[in-house]
Amino acid sequence: MLVLRRPQIEALAGATLDRFVAKAVDQVARFFPAVHAELGRAEVEHGVRDALPHARRHGLETERDLLAYMMLVFYFGHDFDRELPWAQDILAAREPTPLRMGRLQSAALTHQDAASGYVPPRRGGARG
Repeated sequence: MLVLRRPQIEALAGATLDRFVAKAVDQVARFFPAVHAELGRAEVEHGVRDALPHARRHGLETERDLLAYMMLVFYFGHDFDRELPWAQDILAAREPTPLRMGRLQSAALTHQDAASGYVPPRRGGARG
């Protein structure tokens, strides 16, 4: 029988997180090349890691949903989920996550004019 101890489980979780962050940073480079070039990989990675807890508070768990959320962070700004009423309403809705994410992405297309672009979060967890 295979027994995994807490340090082994934590190491696996860390590796999974690191793979996700790398994938998200690559997506930012692909879809927002100017932002990626201006900030550099390390700062984009910081932005992704900063946004993850906020995405999870909205109940986002799957890689697909988390990547979609990250793209919205880099399009509308790192506080879009708290600053844009339409995003707040959709993310707070009591409906299945896939439905909320579909509505969020659709609304994002409608509100493209509200895009502020990406502003890096302050270091040290000041975002809350």
